[in-house]
Amino acid sequence: MKKKSILFLLLATPILVFSQTTQTVQTSAPYGGVTYDSFTNVYGTQTKNGILVGKSLGGSTTCGRGYLEFDLTNVSLTNLSSAKLILYGSGASHSTQSLQIKQLSSQSNFSNLSSLYYDLLNTGTSVGTANFTGSSPNTVVTIDKSKLSQATMIFSLSNANEGSHSITVNVDLELTFTQLLPPLAPTNLTINNTLTPTSCTLSWTASSGATGYKVYNNNLIFKDVSTSTNTSTSLTLIPGTAYSFTVSAVNAAGESPKSTALTLSAPYPTPVISGYATICSGSSKSFSSTNWQNGVFTWTCSSNLSLSTSSATPTTVSTIGIGSAWVRVMQGSTQLAEYQLWTGVPPSPVNTVSGEKYPCLYTNYTYSINTSSMPAGTTYSWSIFPGTDGVDWSITKFPTSADVMFGTAGYYSVIVTASNDCGTCTSPFPYAVAATQCRGGISVYPNPVSDILYIDIDPQQSQVQANRQQLTYDIRLYDQQGNLALNHKTAQTGTVQIDVSSLRNGTYMLQIFDGVDTQPYATIVIKN
Repeated sequence: MKKKSILFLLLATPILVFSQTTQTVQTSAPYGGVTYDSFTNVYGTQTKNGILVGKSLGGSTTCGRGYLEFDLTNVSLTNLSSAKLILYGSGASHSTQSLQIKQLSSQSNFSNLSSLYYDLLNTGTSVGTANFTGSSPNTVVTIDKSKLSQATMIFSLSNANEGSHSITVNVDLELTFTQLLPPLAPTNLTINNTLTPTSCTLSWTASSGATGYKVYNNNLIFKDVSTSTNTSTSLTLIPGTAYSFTVSAVNAAGESPKSTALTLSAPYPTPVISGYATICSGSSKSFSSTNWQNGVFTWTCSSNLSLSTSSATPTTVSTIGIGSAWVRVMQGSTQLAEYQLWTGVPPSPVNTVSGEKYPCLYTNYTYSINTSSMPAGTTYSWSIFPGTDGVDWSITKFPTSADVMFGTAGYYSVIVTASNDCGTCTSPFPYAVAATQCRGGISVYPNPVSDILYIDIDPQQSQVQANRQQLTYDIRLYDQQGNLALNHKTAQTGTVQIDVSSLRNGTYMLQIFDGVDTQPYATIVIKN
């Protein structure tokens, strides 16, 4: 047996390219001779040297057993796609020949021919069988590529018909490599979380075949991402710095083109303004900002304020007018922070009080103020007029509300006074309420009324009906000044009609006395 050649096939993606390496053959004595093949691997950048050793027994190529060595020590098998033994048979002494091929795990003692003879027959792992006929003198046996390594690979060939049949066989080891190409450029660069002044997370769509990625800023390497499974990475930024990120994919074949650039500017840390909720008329206060950037940030303010400087912190804020005001930190035309304040005494808390306008006597009601339109830093105090606390009414005060219970029927004002560091302001329009005796058994309608007012009196609801007393009902209407506008007395129950067409339009207090209850029935009637 003797060697023939080593054939390399290169498979490039996406186009198939087959290229056989250049062979140089040097041959010594046929018996026990050693033949070398040297070749250049056209894939890659360095020269690879492989050695094929062929040795036969008995000095004849027709011997029943032999072995082959393939030295792959210097051959890179990284991109090996397949491995085959190609056997070219000739001079067969029989119409059919069969050679058993085994892969040996180690080199035998070549000086001991009898030992080698035994080893070739009984050891090794079967690779396959090469069958030759007169019509098919050549055959191919595929080898498990995972069994090959960068070492000396040894195969044995055994003639199943040893002693009676002979064949001369030349052998090629064919290695097919898939050429690895650089990956394509990554796509879809995005910032996939909140951009902060000092960090962001850059992500992209994976490139097939990549084993890692490189992140560039303005075409300078910014960060290596060493694993193919990571398609995002956290980046450390410098506040206020502009960036132009691109990403390339890499593998053993090289580096892809760079992706489309993603540009961004790392923001400065958000400024926070410290100041005062109130500045009195004619006064000044100092305002400052954290994270101030000289030459980048500026101050601005509302028209009723003035600033000692707009380009540095702190700045002195002075009042020009009274009312709502603001101070801002700007970066160009972009507002970064705002501080709301009030200048002078607080505004009148008019139209901000809410609560029951027709409370029943001896019932607790809550009156509250809507502070949304009032400046920060304002405090509130509550009072009721007229009357005496604990007699005509009682009040429990809270910061923005008050609980009130009325004990005497009549007209009252719920008054709120607003205060700040600059003074107080009482609403010129107090919240008017009319406390009434809300007694069952009496109903008044229509309300508002224009001419005839109907009053239904149910005698079954009277406290004295059980005593069978004859009641006289004294019906009175008072205007808002407390003047008696109408008086009607009747002993009638059921529906009583009172003509109010002659009264002026306005709000009246209706009181009904029955001569028994100490408190009259009272309610509000509106004439229109």
